[in-house]
Amino acid sequence: PVLVEQDPMKSLQFLPGVTGRSDFSSQFSVRGGYPDQNLILLDGAVLYNPYHFASLFSIFDPSAIRKMEFFPGNFPVEFGERLSSVLSFSTIGGNPHRIKGNLYLSLISGRLCLEGPLAGGNFLFSTRTGWFDKVLPLFKIDIPYRFYDIISHYHYEPSPETRIYLTCFLNRDAVEISFHPVDLSIEWGNRVGSFGIRKILGNYLIKSHLSYSHFLNSLSLSFPVMEMNNPFWEVNFRGRIESANEEGISAGWDASFYDFNYEMNVIGLEYNIHDNPVRVALFAKERKRSGKFLVEGGIRGGMFTSKFVERRYYWYLDPRLMLKFFLTEGFALFTAGGVYHQPIVTLTNQMRVGLATFYYWIPVFGKYKPEEAYQFDLGTHSLLPWGEFILDGYFKYYPYFLISPDSVDPQNLGETIFEEKKGFSAGISLMLRKDLGRVRGILSYNLGYSLEKLDSVYRYLSFDRRHSVDFLCEYEIIPSLTFVLTWIYGTGLPYTGLQARYHFWVWDPMGEEPSLRSRLGKWEFILSSPNAMRLPPYHRMDVGIRWKTTVKNLSVKIIFDIINVYNRKNVLYYFYDTQGDPPEEIVIHMLPLIPSLGVEVRF
Repeated sequence: PVLVEQDPMKSLQFLPGVTGRSDFSSQFSVRGGYPDQNLILLDGAVLYNPYHFASLFSIFDPSAIRKMEFFPGNFPVEFGERLSSVLSFSTIGGNPHRIKGNLYLSLISGRLCLEGPLAGGNFLFSTRTGWFDKVLPLFKIDIPYRFYDIISHYHYEPSPETRIYLTCFLNRDAVEISFHPVDLSIEWGNRVGSFGIRKILGNYLIKSHLSYSHFLNSLSLSFPVMEMNNPFWEVNFRGRIESANEEGISAGWDASFYDFNYEMNVIGLEYNIHDNPVRVALFAKERKRSGKFLVEGGIRGGMFTSKFVERRYYWYLDPRLMLKFFLTEGFALFTAGGVYHQPIVTLTNQMRVGLATFYYWIPVFGKYKPEEAYQFDLGTHSLLPWGEFILDGYFKYYPYFLISPDSVDPQNLGETIFEEKKGFSAGISLMLRKDLGRVRGILSYNLGYSLEKLDSVYRYLSFDRRHSVDFLCEYEIIPSLTFVLTWIYGTGLPYTGLQARYHFWVWDPMGEEPSLRSRLGKWEFILSSPNAMRLPPYHRMDVGIRWKTTVKNLSVKIIFDIINVYNRKNVLYYFYDTQGDPPEEIVIHMLPLIPSLGVEVRF
């Protein structure tokens, strides 16, 4: 269970190699990569920040999602411009025969979803909002936060060979906190539109797609004065022709036009990045089965150009290969490898990456080039009568990626906005899943390493988690009553902490009596090397009950959850009050024990 409502994105964290940073974010790392290295799509349109504040709310109404595809690495050539993974959501087409809907109410949010026939086709409309700031103070959590999201989808089939769809997605989040003399305001949101046509011509399937993605975020802090704004949009044209059969050749193109703005003002330090980059890619692949072998090989070639500082052109070639050998129809050995590039990056700082609700996106420019990764997988996949078992070893090498430094020179952004790094991640993961019977669930384990290289010295990246175990179990007590239990364990993530303090004494010959004095009149502090310290291990158990019944021809489901059953005080971060002597370590914890109750009515 998850607090209040199901979350398709949060459920990914039960898969091996997928790491969440905290209870307060649905952001996820895949095999040690950063969250911005994951490509997230809704009906083909890119979502740049698909997260509400905290992990209490999914970005999508789960009842509006028809299918979720996840590639944790070595994704095929039709996807590009990211280094780690692809997560693609498809919305429900809508009921073509009659109006249907569901209403969901919980302690802190509500949603309504409607679907049915419309103008020869069918539609879906879903909207959600919350009263988060009204209820959580009862649990000693006081966060003035508002949000809403809307999904609308129209599906039309003028002929059996042709499908047309149109999807719109809107969401907005706002957090406003005031504690004298500080006023903090944060807002972010997506405006997304997607239009697609699928047509069958003989033995070929043709797909054409046009989308618009707009993301706006802003941060305003009154003391010290800080303002950050990052509005940008992308228009994407994409097309593909492929064999209607499982095997065959497919090819396509993918082009995007952007408008980026990044404005920053921190205590008078001010700069602005405005650029209109263009990205174009062509790709082709072939999938073929011969005897016990299944082979899929392809190549993706791309060009990216930006003009901030100076006009630059970047060219890259991404070959990819997947090979499966079927010992039996239900048991296969597989290996895969590929090259990946990412020209749109974020201003990600190692010390802040785990606490960020969203990131600031900009294109590469100046001396910098697109990030690059080489991936390799080797493993086995077993289909069992009641589920599946996967054992997978992976290695991901980063010959080039970018991290934000602690400070930049506004007069020389083309040379100082990023630090250039190398690194790698490697690990072994396994997953056992049971889909049939009264007891269903997932058990997964991942052993992972994720490091960066700086001046011949390796150090841990922010999502380096050595061991993680995820367990999900559903037990159908009777057909109308289900018990759910989840347990998550992960070794502590790295962080940069306070290591020592000192006085810097100087000789003062100018006083009434010559003497030694402290340079600043107070203690000075030494931080550890970046990510040299570890948080305590994270673990949490949630339990829930799902009860289904019928009331006057309405399908009703009662959902009761207890989050963090044994009230584990997982650490979000440490804050040091340096005014005291000695300095006091203040621990900021994640979610405490919280019960929740929700009701879903289908009609």
